[in-house]
Amino acid sequence: MRICLVTSIVVEHKTENKTEAWQHIPTGLLSLAAVLEKKGHEVSVVDFNLLINSGEIKYDTDFYDNAAEYLKNYNADVLGFSTVGDSYPHTIQIAQRYKEMCKDKYKNKNAIIVLGGPQASAVDLDTLSNFPFIDLIVRGEGELTFAEVIEKLETGETFAGVRGITYREKGSTKIKRNPDRELIPDLDTLPIPAYHIYPITENSDYEEIPLDIGRGCPYDCIYCSTAQFWKRKYRLKSVSRILKEIKFLKAEYPVREFSITHDLFTANKKRLVEFCNALIERGLNIKWGCYGRIDTMDSVLLKKMAEAGCIRIFYGIESGSAKMQSYIGKNLDLSEVLTVIKDTIKNGITVATSFIIGFPEETEEDLRQTIDLFLDCFQSGVDIEQSSLFLLVPLPGTRVYLENKDNLIFYDLTYFGGLRIGEDKNLEIVSKYPRVFPSFYFIKPRYLDLKMLALVQDALNNFPISLITIKNELGDSLKIFKFKFENWNSCLCREEKSFYLYIMDLISEGELKTAYLKDLLEYENTFCLLAKEKFEGKQKSESKEDFSFKIENKVEINGKVEIKEFDYDIKEIISSL
Repeated sequence: MRICLVTSIVVEHKTENKTEAWQHIPTGLLSLAAVLEKKGHEVSVVDFNLLINSGEIKYDTDFYDNAAEYLKNYNADVLGFSTVGDSYPHTIQIAQRYKEMCKDKYKNKNAIIVLGGPQASAVDLDTLSNFPFIDLIVRGEGELTFAEVIEKLETGETFAGVRGITYREKGSTKIKRNPDRELIPDLDTLPIPAYHIYPITENSDYEEIPLDIGRGCPYDCIYCSTAQFWKRKYRLKSVSRILKEIKFLKAEYPVREFSITHDLFTANKKRLVEFCNALIERGLNIKWGCYGRIDTMDSVLLKKMAEAGCIRIFYGIESGSAKMQSYIGKNLDLSEVLTVIKDTIKNGITVATSFIIGFPEETEEDLRQTIDLFLDCFQSGVDIEQSSLFLLVPLPGTRVYLENKDNLIFYDLTYFGGLRIGEDKNLEIVSKYPRVFPSFYFIKPRYLDLKMLALVQDALNNFPISLITIKNELGDSLKIFKFKFENWNSCLCREEKSFYLYIMDLISEGELKTAYLKDLLEYENTFCLLAKEKFEGKQKSESKEDFSFKIENKVEINGKVEIKEFDYDIKEIISSL
């Protein structure tokens, strides 16, 4: 059969006139494609992120129609969409237009539309109930399930015995949900992903290739969809299989850096050390990054990882409050956080971190502790560009969603900038079907103001140096967010009402006294503006370090210089913080 697989679309509006899609090699779909190819099927992959960035398809008011028209040219028997929460409306709209176009073109031919991935898996019944143009949803791990679906379509048999699917019976409106499929016990049995059907060339923008070494996380954090999707089953490919894939990729493609996509590679220390020793002994000379957890690391392990080529670790910390660590099920010993981060950096490994605010039970004291730890991590040397503080959005199927699904707040789509195209229709379906699109809602906090939390998010992600200075003046990291905040016309759209404007107002009113604060604020705001100009001008980096905090009295990005005259020695001030 002829099968077309479509990536999820992740779009960000950098400025009013410039949109950038998150371009990544879709190893999940390529793994699916490899299994289907082995069974003799003709498989293609369409990545709309790549097409948007190249300008081949414009992300404008005609995007959905043009995307459907583009897919129609593949004349596929089956169209399979990968789905994630923040682009699910895109998927739904393209699928609807595709089905309508195929009916018009082929008359009696039924265009089979299949959804898979974490979003569709979690909202399968609600999706099929509300969107009749979707035919079938593959839940969870897709390789074996989708291959069996294709087999049944070829033979004309029913789907009754196919585990792991939810579908609409042929010629009926009745929806059936078959039992779950067991996870693949040995991931080594899967073929190497079908990289050959995806455009990875010398001219590609990819600086690293994702390496699928395993799946699943043994932990059960209340905000994370991983536990539900992989059923908390922690699986790794054998070291010999991983090395085989690395050697294959090194031989076929010009990339020498790999991003290990496993949710928590460091959970199995024995296998991790075995992997590192194998890289060293075989002299593969690669660079790689992975996700880690603070309480799975130690000095000996970090030294070994660095020796084996590890250059980057992403630590999910999420909260600086011990009480919230318990509430969210993370249960980190917060006293270890800064020690591990400093030890990681000492070994020459870049550190990125993530935090989340806006949990329903979070108090002012919990928030203060999280702000403080975020700033401490920043001052310890984490990569602020790759680190983020997120405002909690409930992912379907997670415990925090299930416990609060009747307490969701919907504002509008301005906070979720990637949905500006087709905004009226997206607004209609997102507001009408909260059980299908919960990722576009917030949970109403019991003790905190949601708009204030959005201001905190902007401050920590974009103005950490200024916030450290304000904290030093006031002796409290949270106090500034309560200064006249209730009377300040704040909103969730950071481009209109930002931390920058908020603090500038307070400075002009004499509420903040630190003499050099205005200079620091202007300095950090310049980085924000230049980052936007970089994307607006489509500048292409010759270096991976094209945009970073440079402690100088000028800011330069790829030869583009903004000259700013400050009253104070910014470099000296930042060094002293």
